Amino acid sequence: TFEVSVTLLGPQGGRDRTVLVLRDITRQVTMENDLRAATAALAVLANTDDLTGLANRRRLVERLKEEVERSRRYGRPLSLILLDLDHFKGVNDACGHAAGDEVLRVTARAMESVCRDLDVPGRMGGEEFAVILPETDAAGARTLADRLRLEIARCLHSPEGHEPFQVTASLGVATLDPESDRGVEALMQAADEAMYRAKDQGRNRVAMAR
Repeated sequence: TFEVSVTLLGPQGGRDRTVLVLRDITRQVTMENDLRAATAALAVLANTDDLTGLANRRRLVERLKEEVERSRRYGRPLSLILLDLDHFKGVNDACGHAAGDEVLRVTARAMESVCRDLDVPGRMGGEEFAVILPETDAAGARTLADRLRLEIARCLHSPEGHEPFQVTASLGVATLDPESDRGVEALMQAADEAMYRAKDQGRNRVAMAR
């Protein structure tokens, strides 16, 4: 890679004279590209859950703030799903944490298979996940939550040395009212309360925020 500069010296001896200077900047450009790549990689690491590859809690909250602001500004629907795997502690106790980690990874892939391109699935921590649903009202969010529940329950887990098993999830759905003062924290709390109501009602089901 070269940096080129051209300087016109003007006529000399009846002919125009020009100085062309080429400076080798290959090393500089390579270092700049490496720095940009490293910065991009760090940004991915800062926003990604290292176990599942989904958005982490930090990125989910940031994105939810952005979507709440957009929903209010343009009057567009916005919903949030929180889901928690049922009896997940029993998986770790019976099969070990490696098997538990694999269940979390499989759950993440199941979520990605159901979510649309505009949805933002992520892991809140432990066995709790979330999906931000832009442009989605309560009815649409309920439909997608039911699909998520069925897809997660359909997955068969087969850790070495143990009988195959399936894991279910309890899901809570909340929808933002653009006209209200309820923001990110209130939306998350509403979805969380609905999720625990689903657990109280028997697990492996979807509950809507009140």
